[in-house]
Amino acid sequence: ELPHAEFVRDAVRSLSTRAMNRLGHGDHVQAWQDVLACWRLGQLVGNGPTLTEAFVGISTRAGAMNATLAILDSPDLPHETAQEILRDLQSLESRHSIVESVNFAERLSLIDSGLRVTTGRLGGVGDPAAASMKQLSAFDANHLLQSTNAFFDRTAAVVALNEWQIRDDELDKLFSELDSSTQKSWFDLVHATFSSAKRSQIIGNNFLQLTAPALRAAVDAHKRDECNLTLVRVAAALAIYRNEYGVYPDSLDQLTQADVLKEL
Repeated sequence: ELPHAEFVRDAVRSLSTRAMNRLGHGDHVQAWQDVLACWRLGQLVGNGPTLTEAFVGISTRAGAMNATLAILDSPDLPHETAQEILRDLQSLESRHSIVESVNFAERLSLIDSGLRVTTGRLGGVGDPAAASMKQLSAFDANHLLQSTNAFFDRTAAVVALNEWQIRDDELDKLFSELDSSTQKSWFDLVHATFSSAKRSQIIGNNFLQLTAPALRAAVDAHKRDECNLTLVRVAAALAIYRNEYGVYPDSLDQLTQADVLKEL
């Protein structure tokens, strides 16, 4: 349970509501301070050790982005506030790093749940479920540890890549290999009946496959979050340009030509 993540959700809903109320009364400065707090809360909770916290952080930043766009779309937005918004957005971390989540919390979570099931101690020593797990008594827990660590080593290395396309291609390759390893023929099943090593391999690979959907979703959300922050920074630059020239630029290149952005 991660109660602090839920507290952050509640806080952000309240701050966003107050920001829109302040915006409706023409108080752009205080509206932005509330929304900036949402950005920062999302950044803080997203740096927690689990993928769940990363998802909450990314979701929070998405809500902050929508509130930011509402402020930037205001026709009477003061020029100084628009400039402050861009400066603050540029000071935020451009991306949530989920490498540590993969490398630490998610790795240990899968190892913990895997060992609980395979040793028959779902709730600790003396768990009543242990009696129903006797068929796994010949299971080699070392295989689960080795395969899980090898998988998470590779996954963390892939997630750390900066190029989106390369990262996606390598992740597809990794998950494809995992899918192939869980496809079992009748021979594999018969082999597993008599071989502890084969049985351990099948069970270990099936455990690994449980984590694949969450990892893929986290990488995709991570990519959207990075893209959204880039886009909202451009939106702030467009608001500044509109305030200075009365119209939006014909091309985004004009944002750099007018020195609103140093680079696109």
